[in-house]
Amino acid sequence: MVDKNIKILLVEDSDVQKELAIYRFESLDFNNVTGVSNGLEAISYLEAGPVDVDLIISDWDMPEMNGIDLLRVVRETPDFQKTPFFLMTIHDDDNKISIAKKEGVTEFLCKPVTNETLLETIKKVFS
Repeated sequence: MVDKNIKILLVEDSDVQKELAIYRFESLDFNNVTGVSNGLEAISYLEAGPVDVDLIISDWDMPEMNGIDLLRVVRETPDFQKTPFFLMTIHDDDNKISIAKKEGVTEFLCKPVTNETLLETIKKVFS
């Protein structure tokens, strides 16, 4: 059983996709989700401290700073190096998966992500 009170930072540039994802989390009883629009906003949020984030879920393709660049910054930041980080993308690309794994991604999800896949992935990481 996964703790439904985990603090999730959702990084998604599409407002519609962000709202749908937050709704998806709420439908799975995860109610502690903060949404931001790109990697730079995510870094600002994390640096505002003290911030206690249990999981970062980021889109790959975003303006300002994309998900892989955000992952690199997170993995270089001592307070967040071990924070689970999921990358989501519409691209099912072995090269991108390889890059993400090399940079320390926890999980790689291809959009669209079903509720079942999302919940199972979270359970896998937090069990």
